[in-house]
Amino acid sequence: EKTFEEEVEFETSMLAMAFLSNIEKEAELKGIKRKELAEMVGTSASYITQIFRGNKTPNLKILTALGLAVGKKFYVQAVDDIQEFSNQQK
Repeated sequence: EKTFEEEVEFETSMLAMAFLSNIEKEAELKGIKRKELAEMVGTSASYITQIFRGNKTPNLKILTALGLAVGKKFYVQAVDDIQEFSNQQK
């Protein structure tokens, strides 16, 4: 059984990874390198590498900036049960 803090950390990591996966795919399609992404959002290439590897958890401002840099905006929706929500989307 996870503590509340552990659940928060886990959910934060999962949400960040979902966003980052989409950002990475779009950047690849557009031929945008991580160094270019870093310059576009005003951070270091090292930090970008760390967040894509999962070593750092980006804040919402960085995730938003990365999304905009590749031409994407994200929609977030709160759900009671992610599994039920996933099944409804199929």
